Amino acid sequence: MDSGLAKGRRLTSYPSLSPDLENAGATWVDEEVVVDTSGKHP
Repeated sequence: MDSGLAKGRRLTSYPSLSPDLENAGATWVDEEVVVDTSGKHP
């Protein structure tokens, strides 16, 4: 995944997905819950 759709976002996931999220522009963090306040929310 290299779409840039997650650019500037803080995300958490299974550790095995961290490279994909970082390639999409996210900052991957190893936490149970992440509240991202960097953009618009539906």
